[in-house]
Amino acid sequence: MTVGLMEYDLSTDGQFDERRIGLDHLSFVVGDRDELRGWVTHLDAKGVQHSGINDTDFGPVVAFRDPDNIQLEFFVHPRVDQLIDILAEENSGEARRMLDEAELGSRTQTG
Repeated sequence: MTVGLMEYDLSTDGQFDERRIGLDHLSFVVGDRDELRGWVTHLDAKGVQHSGINDTDFGPVVAFRDPDNIQLEFFVHPRVDQLIDILAEENSGEARRMLDEAELGSRTQTG
């Protein structure tokens, strides 16, 4: 599980907004792109508007909103070898954090 904390300079009142103090969004990891496609099919069958599969720097994601307007998403977490490729290309702090998490998870599961 990953919990990310964000801080925004602006705050709003009224309907849910990610910049207001509280929950930004909630993500659910799925195993692979095929499972993500399955969720797209399910959301379509239920009439839920969604983003479709978007390929981001850290893998494919499908975003949608619940009845309270809170953003939810399904995403495929990149494998360690994919994170290494991302680091080689971008050397981003976020990729480094995710790589550290993945390596820690691998050590925890095997040891």
